[in-house]
Amino acid sequence: MAMLQFGGTMCNVVTRFAPRTIWRINSQQLLTLSSSAAPVPDIASIVDKQPKKPVQQQTSTKQSKPKLKSENKLVEAAFAAILNDTKTVADRSSKSSIRKDISEANTIDKLLSIAGNEKISQRDGLNIMSILSEWINAKTITPADFEKDPRFLSLCKQLAGQAEQSTISKPHEHGDLKTVLSLAGDDEAAKLISTLSLAQMTQVLTTLAHKRRRSLPILRSLSYHISRSTEKMNVKECADILFSLAVLNFPDEVLMEKVSSELIIRIPENNGTAVIGSVVTSLGFLRYKNTELLDALCEWILAEPRSLKPQYITSLLLTLATVLHIPFNMTELQKAFIKPLKETDVSASEVWLDVVWATVILGIADPVQVACTLDSVFIQKLTDLQCLTMPRKVKLLNVNAAAKLLIPNYTGPFLNEDLNSHETFINRPKEKQLYVTSVHDTLSNLFASSTCLKINENTGMGFIIDAECYVDDKCNPLPIGQAAKHSNATRLAVISLYYNDFCRGVQECVGLYSLIIRLLQAKGYKVVLVPYTEFNPQDKLVTRVKYLKEKIRLTVQSSST
Repeated sequence: MAMLQFGGTMCNVVTRFAPRTIWRINSQQLLTLSSSAAPVPDIASIVDKQPKKPVQQQTSTKQSKPKLKSENKLVEAAFAAILNDTKTVADRSSKSSIRKDISEANTIDKLLSIAGNEKISQRDGLNIMSILSEWINAKTITPADFEKDPRFLSLCKQLAGQAEQSTISKPHEHGDLKTVLSLAGDDEAAKLISTLSLAQMTQVLTTLAHKRRRSLPILRSLSYHISRSTEKMNVKECADILFSLAVLNFPDEVLMEKVSSELIIRIPENNGTAVIGSVVTSLGFLRYKNTELLDALCEWILAEPRSLKPQYITSLLLTLATVLHIPFNMTELQKAFIKPLKETDVSASEVWLDVVWATVILGIADPVQVACTLDSVFIQKLTDLQCLTMPRKVKLLNVNAAAKLLIPNYTGPFLNEDLNSHETFINRPKEKQLYVTSVHDTLSNLFASSTCLKINENTGMGFIIDAECYVDDKCNPLPIGQAAKHSNATRLAVISLYYNDFCRGVQECVGLYSLIIRLLQAKGYKVVLVPYTEFNPQDKLVTRVKYLKEKIRLTVQSSST
């Protein structure tokens, strides 16, 4: 049982929750690459405001550090009530005059005089307790200054009764585990994060993940203070933090970098397999690429072959494919784990598809494994299980195209035409569609004739080319129907790369786009990449046209040399 400190009082926190480990990344989530993710918030914006300081009622002497635990159990219960009651705090019906008096009070006596008012509401009582907590945290007062005051004890009795009733009505909430999480609004809860230890902040973060509560003020405060903490993390805490960031879709890169640095040090001395699997899977969900950390994980896995199950290898392959990292010991990993893997070793047929698809992205696909995946018997199995969803059809088309174009000496089967390859693709998220539309509009001004430009060209390989065009060696547009007659024609495929098409931690596109580029090059295209970091839809049209014209010129120039 851990202890959680708030301004001189201590609240018991039951540390029962441990996030469950995910062993394989959902196919659609990996394929769409977390398309709903928002840009990383700016943690610099969460610097706490200084709480108002009370006017000292008497000449103060040098105070020692406030007691960690109040001698009055009623006081503890009252502070727990601050943290346990959400509905009360959310109530906006309190009289404005009392609220004004509370906000203007600058001494303990004034606050407690208001607390003695018969008309005071629960909300106002909790507000008074919150202000007292702020003053204690600011070390301008101590609990001893007021905890024996009859007015304060009366307020404590009222709030303690409410806290007890809340715990009885919701025993599964673990009582004080709601500390911070149910404080009087997220902003007030965020202020108290700085008073917690690293272990306690980690627990609050994992609790948020467990409740699927994406409170940005609290998350920003947690990320800021955990990143600044000088306490050492163990592997379990690191795994819990990464897991929580992945579940809550809050990829704070400063925090991920700190956790990665700790993991690189701690992994060699780790003995638990489950926690390694959790770290590997979370990195894939977060699209976070730290090559040193990934190499350390692969080295640990290779050193622990007896304790590994196929699900660990599946998770590792999917994460490596997501961020496109080839570890230094990939040859040994292939020999020990990947090549011996069979469909019967994994939990489901769709997982086997994930495994083969990942090896295709990494460029280490085994022809025998690919042939097994493209066999009509396997396809029928997926159909019978009703798990041949659109994302899985797309993966099959990716594997099929790689078998035709990228895997040397492949002699196995290919997909039948009845898969409707030209109708199988993943729709773009709304934000990316707006970005691609801007690229289309700009290209339309660069290629004035519609005969020189095709947009949204379906390749039949599981993806769409944003734009296709032909130019001569001087970058003059050529009509697509007549391009074959020109010996110096260059076939271009324009691919737009938006925020979610990149890894975090490094400015590199995710593994899926690496496969797309290789497939297009094998089909004779020269690929023009338009990353969001270089092309701004808000720029003037002349600026955007100039940018794309230069990108095309450089692509043609590189192909000719």
